[in-house]
Amino acid sequence: MAQSAGVHSKLIVGDNSGCIHLVDASRKVVMNKKELPQFEGRRINNISTATLEWVDSKLTLAAVVARGSPIVHIVAFKHNENKFHHFYSVNVCPDLENPESLETNEGQTYTCLPAEV
Repeated sequence: MAQSAGVHSKLIVGDNSGCIHLVDASRKVVMNKKELPQFEGRRINNISTATLEWVDSKLTLAAVVARGSPIVHIVAFKHNENKFHHFYSVNVCPDLENPESLETNEGQTYTCLPAEV
């Protein structure tokens, strides 16, 4: 029972500078911080997670979306290690010019960019 209680006290939190943090809410401690490539200076809009049993532990996968970016990052952490691992970066709008800095494109709209995962 203590192991499952530890799983429910862990949170993944995004900040305004493109980083995600693994927080243990029961101990009020930041356990890990991960700067995501291509999200520097962008607010994290949405984080969607899924947790599953994996080799005597639990594995949590998270999809992360930032404001004004066509990239979705997939990260994971094992609950007994508490360290983020970056797995994939998916460009959901490959036809956009200059995906790293859309602000520089003239007449750029953000209607096709992901807001949720």
